[in-house]
Amino acid sequence: MKPAQRAFSRLLLCTLAALSLSGCWPAKFNYRTAVTGTVVSAADGKPVPDAAVVMLVPRSDLVPPTSIQTAGDGTFNVPPYYRWDIASAIGESWPVRGQLQIIAPGYAAYTHELHWNLNTSQTQKLGTIKLEPLAQ
Repeated sequence: MKPAQRAFSRLLLCTLAALSLSGCWPAKFNYRTAVTGTVVSAADGKPVPDAAVVMLVPRSDLVPPTSIQTAGDGTFNVPPYYRWDIASAIGESWPVRGQLQIIAPGYAAYTHELHWNLNTSQTQKLGTIKLEPLAQ
């Protein structure tokens, strides 16, 4: 191992040890929960392809915007977004609130409230979502 690599390894080890002893340590936080579902028409039960699925999260400055569309069979999968940060002994398990919006031409917009904790990685399965057609 080269001297520069050895020095970096020692610095990293000392930093992690100091953080651990101070009651802080690196942790992965879930700023956007994973969400899956299927979008169908409430009128006939057929899939709604190419509907826009938008996640609204409280810390949009930390989370890259999502641009998800439903597949041909109406399914969608919003991936989670994690960031590494420093956790403390008091814990960061407070609840996070967000919204999922689905917008498709010819249908009323759909909004669903989401709740998750920063330190969880559970996928929220919404099942079948029925969009109401707009009156002609």
